[in-house]
Amino acid sequence: MADCGLSDAAMKKRSTQSMDYVNSLKDKINENLKELLPQHFEKSRSTYFKIERTIIADYNINFVIEVDRNRYLFRVNVEQQSGLHDQIEYEYRALKFLADYKIAPRPYLVDNSKSTLPYGFLMEEYITGRYLDYDELSGILSAAVLLATLHRVPLPSDNFFITWSNPLEENLKDVSELLKQYATRKSKERKIVTLSSKLIQELEKSMNSYLKRFNSSSIVHTDVVNDNFIRSTQGLKLIDWEKPRIDDASYDLCVFLGTPSELWSSPRTMTVEEKNQFLGTYCLHMGIELEDMKEKITIRQPYVSLHWILWAATRLSDLKEGLISPGLMQFHSSNVSRYEKVAAAEHLEALLHEVC
Repeated sequence: MADCGLSDAAMKKRSTQSMDYVNSLKDKINENLKELLPQHFEKSRSTYFKIERTIIADYNINFVIEVDRNRYLFRVNVEQQSGLHDQIEYEYRALKFLADYKIAPRPYLVDNSKSTLPYGFLMEEYITGRYLDYDELSGILSAAVLLATLHRVPLPSDNFFITWSNPLEENLKDVSELLKQYATRKSKERKIVTLSSKLIQELEKSMNSYLKRFNSSSIVHTDVVNDNFIRSTQGLKLIDWEKPRIDDASYDLCVFLGTPSELWSSPRTMTVEEKNQFLGTYCLHMGIELEDMKEKITIRQPYVSLHWILWAATRLSDLKEGLISPGLMQFHSSNVSRYEKVAAAEHLEALLHEVC
C-alpha cells in the first residue's frame, strides 16, 4: 500500500498538536481528580493523587494514576468503535459482569456525564506485566485456557451485551458495511475495494449452507490480539473490553489465529504447530471436538480477516483525511506501518485463493 500521504512536517505538526491536547486533558484531570472520584470510590477521601504515565491507544487515552500507593487505570473514551453513545458505560458493565472470573481488570467507577471532562471515563484495576509473546508457547497455551474460560461463562439473564443472533449473516453484514463506507473515501486504495468486493461475492455464494453451524452462545471479546493479553503475577489477563458481544466462540479464535490481526501487534505470525497446540488446548478445556472447531474456523476466517483489513484501511484513510481525534493523532501517526501491514492487498489475494 501507499504511505499515509502526509509529509514529515505535517506528521510532526499533528503529533505536536496531539501531545498538546493530551497534556491539556491531563492538566484538567489533575486539577479535578478528587472531584472526579466520587465518595463511593474506596480511596476518594485520600489527599494524595498522582498521574504516573499516559498511554494513548486506538480509541482511548489512558492515564495510570496512583491513589495512596495503589495504581489504577483512568480510561478516557475519545472515540467509539462500537457505535454506542454509552460506550464507556458498556465497557464498565462488561467488566463488572466478568469480575468474578478473574480474567479481566476489575472496574471501580464510570462517569459518562461529561460534566467535568469532555469525554466519559472509566476507572479500573491497572494490570501490570508483559504482553503475550508468540515466542513463548506457554503464553499461547495460557491464552487458549483464558478464552475457553471466557467462552464458558454463562450468559446474563438480563442480557445487556450486543448480540449477533445469526453470527455468519452478521459477519457478512459487518464487512459489507465497512466496504461500503471505505469505498466512498477520497483516499481509498482501489485495489482494496476491488478485491474486497470479489471476496464478499464469493462468501455470499456459500454462506447459506453454513449458517446452522454457528450459534450465539458465548461472550466473545472480539479483539484478542496479543497486546491485549497481559501476563501478570495473578496470571494471564485480557484488557480493552470496548466491544464484547454474544456470538459464536469461533469469532475470537479467528481473530487470534488470523494473519491480519496477528500482524497488528506482532512482528511474526504463529507457526502451524503453535496454532494447532493452541487450538488443541482450547478445545480440550471447552470439551468440544477439535475437528469441528477447525472446520468452523476455516469457514469463518475470511469474514473475520476481511473485517480487520477494511478496519485498518479505513483508519489509514482517517489519518490521511485528518479525521482522527486530536488526542489520538500521535498514536495513529506512529502506527502507520502497522495499519499498512494489516491492510496489505496480499492478504485479500490469499483469502480469495482459499475461498475460490
